[in-house]
Parts: sequence; C-alpha cells; structure tokens
Amino acid sequence: RIQLASCLDSVPRETLDPLSSIMQGEMNYVRSACTTGGRFAWGHKNCWPEGSKANIKSDFIIRGLYLEQIRHYLRHYHPSQLMIMTDKMLQKDAAGVMNEVFEFVGLPPTSTEVLANPKAVEELIAKQWPDFEADTGWQMQSTYAPLPDELKEEMFQFYKPHNMQLLEFLQEVYPSQDWQVALKGW
Repeated sequence: RIQLASCLDSVPRETLDPLSSIMQGEMNYVRSACTTGGRFAWGHKNCWPEGSKANIKSDFIIRGLYLEQIRHYLRHYHPSQLMIMTDKMLQKDAAGVMNEVFEFVGLPPTSTEVLANPKAVEELIAKQWPDFEADTGWQMQSTYAPLPDELKEEMFQFYKPHNMQLLEFLQEVYPSQDWQVALKGW
C-alpha cells in the first residue's frame, strides 16, 4: 500500500489520466469549492491557502487565476517591486523581455543569441539552478496532447470573468502598460 502510494506520487498525473480530464475535474472543483461571488476564494478550503504553494505538476486551472496570485504578492510587496508580463510579450521578443527581467532584478544583460536559443537557456538554468525541475516541477521542453475544442471553449468561458477582473486591476495598478494589447485573446 505504501509502495503504491509513493509510486503514484512519483508519476505525473497526466500519465494516469488524460490532461483534458484533469483540467475538467479541476474546473468543476474550482467552480464548486473555490469561487464565491464570482471571485476566487483565496485561502478557502484547499484553494491555495495562505502560505501554501500550488502543485505545478497538477494544479493546472488554479494557476491560471493570475489576479489572486498578484493580489497575494501585493500584500507583501509594493507594485513597483513586481514585474508582470504575459506569454505574448515573451513570444514576441523573448531575448528583449528576458533582459528587461535581468535589469529589473539588478543583473547585467545577457547575450541575445543565448537568450534566443532555448537549449542555451536550459543549460544556463541547469548551471545556476541544478535542481530546477525537481524544485519547481517545470520542464524546459515539455509538450502536451492538444486539448479538445469543447474543453478549450469551456476554459475560455471559465477564465473570461477572471481575466476581465485581471485586466481592470492591471489597468488601475500598472497604467503605463497597454494591457488591452498584452492580454488580447484572453
């Protein structure tokens, strides 16, 4: 029994259950147990209680509720101490954005050739943070099977009110960024 439990803990959830099934189940859970008045109930039951960390290997839907994560950090840090960006910003100019991040945290710029090469970035991370994947659950080069269109649409509808609240919040707290463009398509 103990061996089975430890074995199951070591296997990624999507190996045992299709990713779309996991995401559907998590959306249903968030709707029923973690949302009150159209807002995510931070700290309620098992909805990322205060001081906890998301399980990056299994918490797919909750990690997409960005506003609550930002609000949590803003309880401890001034808005000027947070740098918020989107995947679209990184896709458009990964090397430029990474150098902005380096400047933001006080590091010297890095060669754009290195930053534009995913393998080189993976090697830099492995050199600086050898336990990156074990510590974070992230893999630098990972792929998933495409999600069914019905699930994509359901996820779009699920996130829509949360993303509208996020857009309003970011426009208010970080007005110098054009968030309409940065969040287009959300």
